[in-house]
Amino acid sequence: MKKYRMVIIFLVIIFSVSLAVKLIFTDKQRISDEFANQLYNYPIPPQTEIIKKGKSNGKFAGAFGNGDYWNAFSYMTLSSKLSQEEILDYYRNTDLFISPESNKKTIPIEIYFKGHLIKEKHFQEYYYTLNHGFRGLLTRYIDDNGQIKEGYKVEKSPKGKIEYTIQIHGQFNYFPKIS
Repeated sequence: MKKYRMVIIFLVIIFSVSLAVKLIFTDKQRISDEFANQLYNYPIPPQTEIIKKGKSNGKFAGAFGNGDYWNAFSYMTLSSKLSQEEILDYYRNTDLFISPESNKKTIPIEIYFKGHLIKEKHFQEYYYTLNHGFRGLLTRYIDDNGQIKEGYKVEKSPKGKIEYTIQIHGQFNYFPKIS
């Protein structure tokens, strides 16, 4: 009886430690914050100022899968005196960001110019898409000749600035599957 009791206690301790380790290494908020900080720490172009920073995370289904992964979005809204061409050139060679799932550089930057973006709402969280539902990858703006596509051109405001949002989006598996 005493031996049986010791085995049960040992199994409970092993299970508890294993669960605690798994929860620590898949802490959704910590991983989402680390992912967001990659964008926040990325240098912005000259003559550009940050208007707003934000992030969203949660179980997004539909456009981003079946809801089995945790999604993390990070964005910054910027205002720049640069032209649209100069802004796109600045981000054209941006290095990929580290994925929260694999710790490899696989996440591209997305860009959304004012007038071409939609702020999507999923429960209490937000993320951005282009006005026709696509992600704002740089290739959406540039044609085969390296010119800005006609439907995506934007002009500076009367104050001589262009407002735009940059965003990164990553997914990762988490445990337990409770949001």
